[in-house]
Amino acid sequence: MKLQKKFCTKFPSWDSLLENFNKSVVEKKDRIFKNNSFLASPNAIIIPEVKKLASEIGAKDAHLYMSFLPEAEGLGRHKDDMDVGFWQVKGKTLWKYEGESVILSEGDYLFIPKQTYHEAIGLSVRAGISFGF
Repeated sequence: MKLQKKFCTKFPSWDSLLENFNKSVVEKKDRIFKNNSFLASPNAIIIPEVKKLASEIGAKDAHLYMSFLPEAEGLGRHKDDMDVGFWQVKGKTLWKYEGESVILSEGDYLFIPKQTYHEAIGLSVRAGISFGF
């Protein structure tokens, strides 16, 4: 895992994030509703700030994750089949991995190598973008 504080601070607005999630609902794209408090959109790449950053870092795609309850349950402990980067764009999230933990604040970026078990735990109302490589 590699943490970069204040990696990118040109964030999408809450309005852009909500519009993106709404577009996923309207288009019936995959999305996650967990306990009615954790939302995900698979097409975050169309948000201008996200598209620009994805291009700069060489990411293939981007997913939006949002929660409006401070301690909302996320995806739980899991591993991914590809390298993933996570950009915290709103709020704070505690990340646990390999016996370590780190708190991401707005602008922070965490690189997670494929097959690394990790878990994100909300500490506030939050939104973040995951990039697939």
